[in-house]
Amino acid sequence: MDTLLSKVMGSLLVKTYIDEAISGDELQRTTSPVSISIPRAADLKTTARMFITDLKVPKIHYGTYLLCRTICLGTRQISVELAVEDEKGTPILLTIDNYPDLFQSGPADIDAIFPINTILAIREPCTRTPHADKDRHGWVRVESPSDVIICGPHSQLLYKLHASRFFAATLAWSHALELEPSSTKLLLNRSMAYLRLGWNTAALRDAKDVMASDGIDPLSLLQAQYRAGLAEYGLGRYSDAVNYLKNAKDSKCSDLLSRCASRLKESTAGKFDWHRMYCEGLDGSTNIDVAGFVGAIKVSPMSHRGGGRGVCATADVHAGDLLIVSKAFAITYPTQLKDQAEMKNALHVESKRIPTGASLMLSVIGSATARLYGCPEQINLVYNLFTGSQERLPTTYPPTVPSTTLLSSSSTPINLDINKIDGAVFKNSFQGSTVSAPSLAGANMINACVTFNTLPSMFNHSCFPNATWRLFGNVMVIRAVKDVKTGEEITLAYVSPAGDTRTRADSLREHLSVCDCELCKWDGIDGEAAWKVREEMEARNARSCSSESELHQLVKRLTDSYSSSGVFVRPHLVFMHDEAMQWYQERLYKDMRNVAYLKGFVHHALMALKSAGIRIIDDPLAGQQTSRTEFDLPIAKSPLPTNSATQEQCIFIITQLAVFVVGLRGILSGKRWFRAACYLHESTIGGGKALFEKRFKDPAKLQLMYLSLPFRWN
Repeated sequence: MDTLLSKVMGSLLVKTYIDEAISGDELQRTTSPVSISIPRAADLKTTARMFITDLKVPKIHYGTYLLCRTICLGTRQISVELAVEDEKGTPILLTIDNYPDLFQSGPADIDAIFPINTILAIREPCTRTPHADKDRHGWVRVESPSDVIICGPHSQLLYKLHASRFFAATLAWSHALELEPSSTKLLLNRSMAYLRLGWNTAALRDAKDVMASDGIDPLSLLQAQYRAGLAEYGLGRYSDAVNYLKNAKDSKCSDLLSRCASRLKESTAGKFDWHRMYCEGLDGSTNIDVAGFVGAIKVSPMSHRGGGRGVCATADVHAGDLLIVSKAFAITYPTQLKDQAEMKNALHVESKRIPTGASLMLSVIGSATARLYGCPEQINLVYNLFTGSQERLPTTYPPTVPSTTLLSSSSTPINLDINKIDGAVFKNSFQGSTVSAPSLAGANMINACVTFNTLPSMFNHSCFPNATWRLFGNVMVIRAVKDVKTGEEITLAYVSPAGDTRTRADSLREHLSVCDCELCKWDGIDGEAAWKVREEMEARNARSCSSESELHQLVKRLTDSYSSSGVFVRPHLVFMHDEAMQWYQERLYKDMRNVAYLKGFVHHALMALKSAGIRIIDDPLAGQQTSRTEFDLPIAKSPLPTNSATQEQCIFIITQLAVFVVGLRGILSGKRWFRAACYLHESTIGGGKALFEKRFKDPAKLQLMYLSLPFRWN
C-alpha cells in the first residue's frame, strides 16, 4: 500500500506540511463559520501527534491528534465510515458520528466532503475494540464533528457538489473565497447555503460583507439585503429583518416583510393561527413558520429544589393562558427516518444503554450537534441545561449570547463537547405526537417524535402540574391549566399520571429520585393494597358488564381504593366512569325513553369529569336548574385537566353530555354544556370554532343544532 508520504505530498514536503499544520498556517476548517472560545484541551498547537500503531489501548487519547488520509470511498452504516491510513501506511477504520448534513446520506454525499486522499487531523482520537467479533479489528471513533479537521486544499469539492448537500457547497465556496476574497457572488452563494443549513449568524455576516463592499451593483445589494433579512428572520429578530427589507423593491422582500409583521404579532401579543399550525403539523411539517413567544414567566432559583432552577410566574396567570410557544432546537419524527432498522443497536453515548426510541434520539443528537456546529453562539443554550452531571449550572436562563467572529483558515476550531450535547438531549427531550384528530382509542404514540426544546426544559416535574404542553409539528405550546399566583412555580408532568407513585417513580428515575407532588403524596397514603386494586381494575372493561349491578360493584371497588380526602384527581376513575357512561349510552340508543339509563349516563359523565379535576357548577341531577343564560358555563374555568390526553377525553365526554342532558334539563342546558366543550378546547388547544369543529365534528358526531351556536361564553 502506498503511504501518505509517497502518495500525497512526497517525502520532502511532509514534515513541512505537518509543522505548518501544527502552527495553524495551513489548517483550513470545514466546521463552523463562527468562532467561540470554549475552554478545552486538544488545541493542535499544544497536542502531541500519534500514529495508528500507538492507538492500541481502547480509550480517548487526550492531548493528542492523529494525522491521516482517506484511502477509499466512504460509506455509512450508523456512522460515516472511512478507511484511513497514517503517514507510515498503517490502515484503520474511522467512524464519524453527528457530522453536519451527512445523516442518512449516501456514498456520493460522503465523497463530496471526504474524497479519496483527504487529509484529516483527528483530535483526541477514541480507540474502540470489538467485544464479540474476534475477527474484527479495532477502529477509531469520533463523536464530535469539531474533532475532525480537514487539512489542505480540497479542489475536488468544487466539482462534486450534490444539489441538496449545502454543507459541501459552503466548503467549496469557502475555498474559492480564499482565492478571490472580494467576490460578492461567492459570498452571496455561501450566505444562501448557510441559510439553507439554518446557520443564520454566518449567513448574516456574509450578507453584511457584501453590503459593505465598494462599488456593489444594485442587484447584488438587493440580494444581500434579502439574505440579511432572511438571516435576521431565522434568528427571530423580526424588527431587524424589517430594517434590511423595508427599502428593497422586490416581491420576495415584500413577502418576507409581511411574514415579519405576522411574527411580530405572534411574539409580542401571543396571537397565533392555531388552525394553520394544526394543518401543517398534520401534513408532516417540521418547520412551521411561527415566532417564539414567552408569556408571564421567568427562570429563577428554587430554594425548595435544593438550589436548582425552575420556572415561576411573573404575574397572575389564569387557566388556559398561553405561557410558551417554542420551536424545537432539534426534532425527529419516525417518518423522517429512512431506515430505522440499521440504527436499532446504536448505543447512547452518555447513558451507555439503548434508550427508548434509540433511532429518534440518535437523530436528534445529530441534529443538535450539527446546529451547534454552525451556530456556536448558541452553545450555552445547550451546555447550560441539566446533563446528568454534578456540574453546577447558572441559576438563570437563557444565557447571554457571546459575541462571535468569522473564522479564517488559521483560526482555532471550536470545541463541541459531545457528552454535554448528548446528556442535554437525553435528559431534556420530550416525546409526543402532533395535535391530530381526536380518537376514543387515545393518543397515537406510534408516530410520536422526540423533540429537544431549550426553554421548556427549564420546567420542573410534577405528576400534578399546573401547566401542560402540546405539539404542532415542530412547535411546542405550553399553557396553564390552573390559576397561578405571581411568584408561584409552574410545573409540567414528565410522565403520565396513570399508575401509582411507584410506577411513576420508575419512569422518572432518569430525572429525579422522588416526586413530592400532591398526587404522589396521596397515592402513598392510599398504600399498596389500593394500588393493586387499581391495577386489577385497569385490566377490566366496564362496558362488558352483563348487568347494572355488576357495573356498580366494579365502580364502587375502584372508588373505595381512593381516600375520601386529598386531591380529587383520580386517573383510574376517569377511565372507569367513561366506560360506565358508554355502557349506559349503548342501552340508551336502544331505549331513549329509559330515564334510569339517562340518569346513569349523566351521573357517570359528571363523575368522569370530576375525577379529571373539573369542578361542576351546575349539576343536571341536582334538582331545579339555576337561573342562567345559555352563555354561562356549567363548569368552573379553573382548574382544567392536568394531562393532555385527559383533556381530549373530557371534551369528548362533554360533547356527549350536551346531547343527552337535553332529556333531563332541556335545550338551554345542552347549549351550555356544548359551550363547556368549546371552552375546554379553546383553553387547551385554541383555534376557535373552525379548529374545534375540524377536530371533533366527525369523531364526536356533533349535533347540527349546536354547530350554529356563536363561539362564545361568559
